[in-house]
Amino acid sequence: MFTWDLGAAAGTSTATGIVYLDVAWFNAHPHDWGAIMHELTHVAGNYPGGQPAFVVEGIADAVRFYLGGSYQASGLESPDRARCPGNEDYTRRYGCAAALLAYVVDVYHQDAVRTVHALGVRNEGWRYPYVLFGLTGRSVDTLWAECLHYERWCNNGR
Repeated sequence: MFTWDLGAAAGTSTATGIVYLDVAWFNAHPHDWGAIMHELTHVAGNYPGGQPAFVVEGIADAVRFYLGGSYQASGLESPDRARCPGNEDYTRRYGCAAALLAYVVDVYHQDAVRTVHALGVRNEGWRYPYVLFGLTGRSVDTLWAECLHYERWCNNGR
């Protein structure tokens, strides 16, 4: 269910399945379908509380980007680029976490997003660094360092 709200651009109550959309945001950004994709991913994932932001927000933005809903400050949709400001990294959630997941899918293992999602569902999201190491043989920090030089995802905004 969708309802209008005031506050952040969008938010979700996974317990009720309600997606809250900010009137002012969507009046100013009517083409930000990515925000709706992101919030619906939260409803579908329905992770137990306490999961790392890398898992919860990274998966939601990974789905957003996969479906072509990357929203950029310019107001243009960009289906092949994750949002990752130059002063952030994968620990900051959202676009950077999604960019790292997309990098791992592209370069190492096509099931990385599904595997990390399964951790969240099982309330084991904190294990994501170990699982990514198991899939790639590299630490998360090493993967991020590699990703910074991979133009398709993590180099956005740098």
